Amino acid sequence: MEHQTVIDAGLYGIVRHPMCAVTIWLFLAIPLILDSYLSLLCFLHYPIVIAIRIRN
Repeated sequence: MEHQTVIDAGLYGIVRHPMCAVTIWLFLAIPLILDSYLSLLCFLHYPIVIAIRIRN
């Protein structure tokens, strides 16, 4: 991975993976908006899965 630069300005200066951060909010907010608490229980594992993927 030579000749690659790390972008650390703007949104990437705050969150390294902005799309992953947004999908976590999305997957947790939509069941709450729709009053579907069973769906929320199904999606609670999603932030953990994303965190494991980011670390790899």
